[in-house]
Amino acid sequence: MVEEKLGITIITYNRASYLDETLRQLLSSPFKDCKITILDNCSPDGTPVICEKYSRLFNHIATVRHRHNIGAGANYSRAVEISDMQYTWVICDDDTFNFTDVSDVIDAIMGGSFDIIIVGSPGLFDAQRGLSGTPLDLIKQGVHYHYVLSFIPGFIYRTEKYDSQCLIGNYKLLPYSYPHFAIIDKSVRENFNVYVSAQLIVIRNLLGATHNTLLSWYRHWVYSCSIIEDSKLRELTMASPFKQQGGYRFLMMFIGHGKIFNKGTFYKEMMTIFVRFSWKLRLISLPMIFIPRPVYIVMRHTYRFIQEKIFKSTPAPLEIDKTRG
Repeated sequence: MVEEKLGITIITYNRASYLDETLRQLLSSPFKDCKITILDNCSPDGTPVICEKYSRLFNHIATVRHRHNIGAGANYSRAVEISDMQYTWVICDDDTFNFTDVSDVIDAIMGGSFDIIIVGSPGLFDAQRGLSGTPLDLIKQGVHYHYVLSFIPGFIYRTEKYDSQCLIGNYKLLPYSYPHFAIIDKSVRENFNVYVSAQLIVIRNLLGATHNTLLSWYRHWVYSCSIIEDSKLRELTMASPFKQQGGYRFLMMFIGHGKIFNKGTFYKEMMTIFVRFSWKLRLISLPMIFIPRPVYIVMRHTYRFIQEKIFKSTPAPLEIDKTRG
């Protein structure tokens, strides 16, 4: 039975309604009998009430409430530390799940031959499903491997593979949004056996807000990529968000977005990114960096006008959510 091999940990902070929905979905799924641990990051809202309700109803659900808010990255590291099942799945509190057909994932867990099972993605990852092989095999088949695994709930891993060196890497990367990048890097270096689920099971909540503007987010991504030893793979990985999100026009979007909203720190943040770029990215981005801010503002308003008036779709508003931790 899958509950004998898989442990699920939910990291949560200040999102009681989201947590309630996540638990409801899990408890209606084929994973309903798995050991579930909720790590509450000292939420000031009604999260403890939700945790108490489910812990009282189901004896395989446990809650750990931290005395202080230790931050999202550290909460993830705690989830890794306490895991004691053969496979671990760390999920967040605000995503959506599609459990229509997870038989292949259950078979992969029960078979025990895979080190990582990819079940979700932060971007457009619908065309390449049901694949297996080493990370380099998948990269050769066009999978933006590091970027796909950047989505924390998007993969299940063999617990023993997440060793002390990976945890040390976690804590080094805590300020940079991707504490789990060390296990991704290890999976490439050590040729993990990877399976990609036939169905996208975890769907990222794109309506949710983020701590970071696009420029800050990408600076964190580039810094995390710097631990990759292979220079060609490092350059490919740094560029993968652009390619996954529709090409290098995404690069222009995040530079323009940064120049508009990161007025005081734009050039400082851009420099920390620029020195790690490949020569090709430097060549492409250099003219964009020096486009005047008013031009980007006009371009942004023009884009919104075309979207709203011609294509009749409203771009999502920018929101910076300070409640996530």
